[in-house]
Amino acid sequence: MRSGDFGSNELQSYGAGGVSKPTKGFTLSRRLLEREIGSYVGERGRILNQLMAQSMLPSSKADFIIHYDNRSYSGQFSEDGNFFYSCSQDFQVRMYDTSNPYEWKYYKSVDYIGGRWTITDATLSPDNNHLAYSSITSCVFMANTSPGNDEITPLELSHGERGNRNVMDPRYGIWSVRFSGDGREIVAGASDSCLYVYDIETRTPILRLQGHEEDVNAYGIGAVWQMGGSKGDGRYVLSNAKDQTMKLWDIRKMMDPKEFDGLPEFNYSSGFDYRSQIYREPPIKLPHDSSLVTYRGHSVHKTLIRCHFSPPTSTGSRYVYTGSSDGKAKIYNLDATIAGEIDVNAATLNTRPVDERLNNSWYRDWDEGSSSRTSWKTCVRDVSWHPSAPVLAATCWNGYGLTTGTVSLHTWNGGESRWDGKVTARRYNPQMRPRFQEASEDDDSDDMIDDI
Repeated sequence: MRSGDFGSNELQSYGAGGVSKPTKGFTLSRRLLEREIGSYVGERGRILNQLMAQSMLPSSKADFIIHYDNRSYSGQFSEDGNFFYSCSQDFQVRMYDTSNPYEWKYYKSVDYIGGRWTITDATLSPDNNHLAYSSITSCVFMANTSPGNDEITPLELSHGERGNRNVMDPRYGIWSVRFSGDGREIVAGASDSCLYVYDIETRTPILRLQGHEEDVNAYGIGAVWQMGGSKGDGRYVLSNAKDQTMKLWDIRKMMDPKEFDGLPEFNYSSGFDYRSQIYREPPIKLPHDSSLVTYRGHSVHKTLIRCHFSPPTSTGSRYVYTGSSDGKAKIYNLDATIAGEIDVNAATLNTRPVDERLNNSWYRDWDEGSSSRTSWKTCVRDVSWHPSAPVLAATCWNGYGLTTGTVSLHTWNGGESRWDGKVTARRYNPQMRPRFQEASEDDDSDDMIDDI
């Protein structure tokens, strides 16, 4: 916690016995004043600026909401914050210019041709020039992110020279995809419990790895398995699990393979189906659990939920955060205490008209029984914190029966702690035009619903 790896907590003073205590009086207004008049420079000034950014947590009130007529599965800012991409169940990836993080501009969409169920994942190349995206097939599509370039390249992992044992069986599908650190390769996690490494230049799979017997839902380069994210320093990894916990791991504490092979085999799975059941098992401590911290308070139901480290520039990397199926985004301090909570469900409640065609009985609320109409619900599947501004975008299954989707923007509100709960957010269609107005011919057909 005090190593500096995850940023500072607060300015510290030391009392008797060397016990550290938070310095009093360092309010945000005072820090802003001291920065303006140049009271602190050098390392002291750097820490002061970092602490100011760390206290600017985004609020529940949404600045605007982008409505989709299909569930939204993932959405992330680019590393430089200049654009944002979102993936929906209509097999489209939409890209937005976010060089002004408070005023987005739509600029292009790319399609996944021949996909199954949904787009499962998307990732940016290290130079931000290409975006790779997958579906439950053996093919990854790669698109240029430039506004005027419509080039899309299919990367088929089931194709290769005769005898290539690294080729993927086309009966399986890809759940997760990432570029390698140099951008020359694609790494894909599949439903056959394997990882595949694909060389982009030669258009051939060059490596196949298997580490367990379940789907590879997500991974980080440098650490593998589980659905999580890497901090980017090669040391720490986050994971979200179906036992309703998020965990922080130090990969330097990984078990030696020889020691692992000597453990008795045991299946700790409870048979819980996160898609249709509520998890009711008590918290358990598994033997040989080497995680550093366990975070509880969010829920992983209905779908897999993404988790991330907060960015170093705008937050000092002092938080971890995740979506939640209860319609909220949860922000945790490193010690597992709650730092903040963004109520996306309240911010988006009833912001679109009821469309009975979109109701799906499979996703009805569990407590509604045989009711023919579902209530408004939100499942925050992915969250992205802007790298340099106190801005957070929540990508959700949203609406009546969780059959539609949204991306909502939440910003720091100047420290106001109260919100009256009234939804005043601007509402847009996927092209960032006012929602529910008649669309032009070049708009998506899902934007033709009239407001009621």
